[in-house]
Amino acid sequence: MVSALSLAAVAGFQGKLNLLTSTFARRPLYYLMLGLINPLIYYLVLFKAYDLLPASLAQPLNYSWAITLTLMAALFLGQKIRKQDWIAAALGYAGVVVIATKGDLLGLEFDSPLGVGLALLSTVVGGILDPECKKPSRPSDRSVAWFSVIAALFHWP
Repeated sequence: MVSALSLAAVAGFQGKLNLLTSTFARRPLYYLMLGLINPLIYYLVLFKAYDLLPASLAQPLNYSWAITLTLMAALFLGQKIRKQDWIAAALGYAGVVVIATKGDLLGLEFDSPLGVGLALLSTVVGGILDPECKKPSRPSDRSVAWFSVIAALFHWP
């Protein structure tokens, strides 16, 4: 809710508060769907991973989102991935395996396979929103404001 109010305040300061409602009115289902995916589902998945894993394991796994984001940008935005980017992604995910197995690569034992899966799933769920907001036809500041409002409304206690 804080992010939604902050973004609304910025829109008000910029004189664009009226654009918030017109932006939502054009594509309400779009904002509802993406607002439920990220931030709501993203944080529910991530916090469940933190419940199942020590934070020292869940946090670095979740921080592989930068690699996931590269792959999502290629998928959703048609960006080209260079050979060195593929190599970097492979090395990054190899590091994820090292972290998840605590260095026992041959044993491939995880504290919680579900926790590892959820931490990695959070990178995919989180990575959906960013490329979508980067499309030239999307007003990203207003989009993120609506995503935050929707998540707050559905997660309100």
